[in-house]
Amino acid sequence: MSIIRVNPESIQSYSRAASGQFDQMRASLDALVRDVVEVRYFGPNAQQFKTECGTLAVEFSNAMINDLRQIAEAVRSSTTAISASLGGGAVSIQFDGSPVAAPSVPPASDVVDLDTSALEGLQPMVTGHFSTIQEALTAHLGSLQGTDWEGTAKMNAVDTVSTFTTAARSKATEAQTNINRAISDQISSAVAADR
Repeated sequence: MSIIRVNPESIQSYSRAASGQFDQMRASLDALVRDVVEVRYFGPNAQQFKTECGTLAVEFSNAMINDLRQIAEAVRSSTTAISASLGGGAVSIQFDGSPVAAPSVPPASDVVDLDTSALEGLQPMVTGHFSTIQEALTAHLGSLQGTDWEGTAKMNAVDTVSTFTTAARSKATEAQTNINRAISDQISSAVAADR
């Protein structure tokens, strides 16, 4: 005989924490896209750089939002089943799941204005956004695992969320590497052209 137990307050506490963690990730995704597109850098190469980096950031952000939707759905499905049999409400993780859009890239300018310190400062900002996302993903999984909830439904939810979390963390690492590489390449190119 297996034990099935659900503490409704623990589940609701998890729901509030999860919504906060998802909001935190969404804010970091929005800031990431905004920061790479709005960095202080102007001219023909700047337009191409901002468009390419903005595209990388938007594609990653929208893929991450899709992963967050799948995580939220996995939790909702698991808690719906258990709440139907034991009472209480299903967990609904509330967050802004709308697509992220990049701000408009300014049109190309004949004047080149490159502040390499702005591009160099962009890398730690990008790294900080990705760190926030990675930490929130880890915290969310920990919150789910720490609920006072026992049974097969919880094991299934944790397994599913663990799989999505691992995939999302991997995507984040890859996107961070690609964006920071693009920034480094742009800095190197600009410095080389100024010699």
